[in-house]
Amino acid sequence: MKTLSLLLLGIVCSFALQAQKANKTKESFQKLGNVDAVTITLDAVNKNVESVLADEFRSATSLKAKSSKGWKALIGVVFPSISNKKMDIYYRVEKAGSKESPRARVSLVMSLGNETFLESQKYPEEVQNAVEYLETLPRKVRMYELELAIEDLYKQFDKTEKEYDKMGVDSVKLETLLLETQQSIEDNKLQRESQRAKIADEEARIAEFKQLLEDVRNNKKTGEMGVDVKKTEDEGEDKN
Repeated sequence: MKTLSLLLLGIVCSFALQAQKANKTKESFQKLGNVDAVTITLDAVNKNVESVLADEFRSATSLKAKSSKGWKALIGVVFPSISNKKMDIYYRVEKAGSKESPRARVSLVMSLGNETFLESQKYPEEVQNAVEYLETLPRKVRMYELELAIEDLYKQFDKTEKEYDKMGVDSVKLETLLLETQQSIEDNKLQRESQRAKIADEEARIAEFKQLLEDVRNNKKTGEMGVDVKKTEDEGEDKN
């Protein structure tokens, strides 16, 4: 959540920056040497810029760019934002910043085929259109990043909401358990009282039988009617 907040803060702050400008320059292209190109550096991570460009070109040409020796290539396509002519468009996104301050450098090269690359002097309109197109990327990338941030916020919201709903279910279960526990405590008290009475009764019976045992032990020579046998024998001897 903290990372997401920092991302949102970075996105909001970036809108306060001055518009990022594209430049006409030369780029080393495959094994053909330096060719005319248009470049721009964005305050964004590479994968977000790549995603925006891929979506833009796929939406306009109905084609997916293919990898071509370190570049992405769209061969024989019409990209109205730059020209209505069929062209070969090559682009690449390179890392230009750090993990703490991500930046991405976009390079764009255009050709009419057969290695006929568009130069500013011969095709000023197309090259200028390419410059203006690249300068729309900062806004589009920021919009894409905001959409990602909102998507993450919705995911976090859904997770939090589910946790809240689960807590509600758990609360009902705990309240039911509490009532059942309280009833169990009351039942236990009654059972203990009954058990204590039983213990007292059994202790009394034990004491009674112990006393009976003691009485039998002390009167082991007593006859059936309780007459002392030894005393009766003594009285018989006196009469003789």
